[in-house]
Amino acid sequence: MKKIRLSRKSQARNRLDRNLLSSLFLYEKIRTTSAKSRLLKNHGQSLISRVSSSSDSLGLRRFLEANLYGGAVARVLDTKGQYTGIRTIKMGYRYGDGAEQSFVALIKKEGDEIKKLKKGQKKVVDDEV
Repeated sequence: MKKIRLSRKSQARNRLDRNLLSSLFLYEKIRTTSAKSRLLKNHGQSLISRVSSSSDSLGLRRFLEANLYGGAVARVLDTKGQYTGIRTIKMGYRYGDGAEQSFVALIKKEGDEIKKLKKGQKKVVDDEV
């Protein structure tokens, strides 16, 4: 497997990967360049499979702290086993420099998804107080 280098030195690439993974797990969806989304998808899939298969909480916490920043570790531990993968969708090109953009989102398990509305059915939203 060819390593994705992104025209960066290894330390900068590792920090970028850690930032992208943390943002993805905090916000569940992000927009980035297509090259970065490929890197994110490779590392994110392995992290998701490791989290879902791991039963050792201390070893898992140490692994997550080595690969994610602060609040993302707690978020992943709270939603353990909820995600099954990562989806990337190409969105076109950025206006400023013409870089190809992608939308990256976490895929939830089918039981956790919101039920689709039937034709003619209205969405009910709770009013905030």
